Amino acid sequence: MLALSTFLPTQAVFAESAPSYCALVVANIYLADDTQSEIIGTLKQNEVVKIITEYDSWCLIEQDNIQGYVQRKVLYVYLQTSSITIKRMRVTATSVGRDVSLYSMPSSDADEMLSINDGTVLDVFDETNEFTRVLYRDQVYYINSKNITSGITYYQRLALLIALICVVAVVIVIILIFLAKRQHQSASPQIKL
Repeated sequence: MLALSTFLPTQAVFAESAPSYCALVVANIYLADDTQSEIIGTLKQNEVVKIITEYDSWCLIEQDNIQGYVQRKVLYVYLQTSSITIKRMRVTATSVGRDVSLYSMPSSDADEMLSINDGTVLDVFDETNEFTRVLYRDQVYYINSKNITSGITYYQRLALLIALICVVAVVIVIILIFLAKRQHQSASPQIKL
């Protein structure tokens, strides 16, 4: 019994009517709910699968007469009448010199998988208030929703502000030079020959 329990996820979310799901990306099917366990199959991108049981971060699926586990984050609910919307958005930092974290789950307490720079382009799924599921380099991650934008990024705003300050400074210098020349011309005596 001990060996069997190591292959079963601990927290079931629900196990009632199982909807069909579709793979966001190419994904491995594992023997157990652990990425270190044996890979027993592969899902193709957009392949529809049947969920047997859904857990917090894993789904027990059946595909081509194989039962195995797939990470829940690589799946989305598939409905015949609907399709998933994918948006291209940019990462935006909240301050200078800070990279943005990508997480394994939709929580800042989850494992930080990697950090990316301001301006990096991501494919965005499932926008929510706090965390958003994204695709980056063919992997699914979660990012804090305040760190994505369809507009200009933090560094782009900062660059625009610096450019505006430079333009204003140049205009002020030109005006000061013009006024100094004008004052110099009016102060110097005009000699007529």
